[in-house]
Amino acid sequence: VEELATRPVGYQPENRPPYQMLVPLMEILAEALGVGVSSQKVQNEYNNLTENFGSEFKILLAVSLEEVAKTAGERVAEGIEKVREGEIVVEPGYDGVFGTVKIWPFDGERSRTAQGKAKQKQMSLF
Repeated sequence: VEELATRPVGYQPENRPPYQMLVPLMEILAEALGVGVSSQKVQNEYNNLTENFGSEFKILLAVSLEEVAKTAGERVAEGIEKVREGEIVVEPGYDGVFGTVKIWPFDGERSRTAQGKAKQKQMSLF
């Protein structure tokens, strides 16, 4: 245990097998479309993509981003690209709270800030 505790941050053993972190396609679609994972909009887009390109793994790993953009839009293609490149934010869970994965981590904060400014402007009218 002491040996593990004193390893430098980011240490990776030489014999560690390669891996690629993936995010489920439905979660990418939900975040790209700004709706919940179980929404009809996500379900329809998921079915459209899998009918056109095959399996979810094929879409996430192999289908060209241009083809995805033509079928599902630029935002979905951008989300898949960010996942492929590992440009996602993973917030670990704790004490029974699930962790979260964000592809566009600042979109929600921007919209909340904009909403706050709009409320301030409205209040200043009175």
